[in-house]
Amino acid sequence: MKSFKTAIPLFLAFAFIFLSTYVRGQNIEHYTGNDCDCFVYSGGNDTTKSYTPTHAQVDSAEDAIRDKINQRNPPNNMHDLVKLGLQQFERHYHGTINKDGHKELRIHGVNKSNPNEVWVAYYDVATHTLHNFSIYGSY
Repeated sequence: MKSFKTAIPLFLAFAFIFLSTYVRGQNIEHYTGNDCDCFVYSGGNDTTKSYTPTHAQVDSAEDAIRDKINQRNPPNNMHDLVKLGLQQFERHYHGTINKDGHKELRIHGVNKSNPNEVWVAYYDVATHTLHNFSIYGSY
């Protein structure tokens, strides 16, 4: 079980490196509006599966994340994010089209002081909801 817990951050680190290599030809914008330390990735060559998120969409997702972690009783899987603080994480936003044809944002949070601490969430642009939040690492 312990090796599984260490394998997840390693897998995510390799996936992040792979994605970084993949998007090398894409434009990446460092967006700091709405008190965000975010990187917005442009859509890939296949625009039917990806798109470039707008600042308004990123702002809306950031607000949804803050609303979730500021709830009186945040979801159990977000307690570590609440403890560590959102400002400790650099966020990476990718616009994707899900299997139902809806726009959503895939969000990766990487701890600025410990890149082994990462979280992943999805934000549905149409319904303004955050889902499938997972956090990994040594916290």
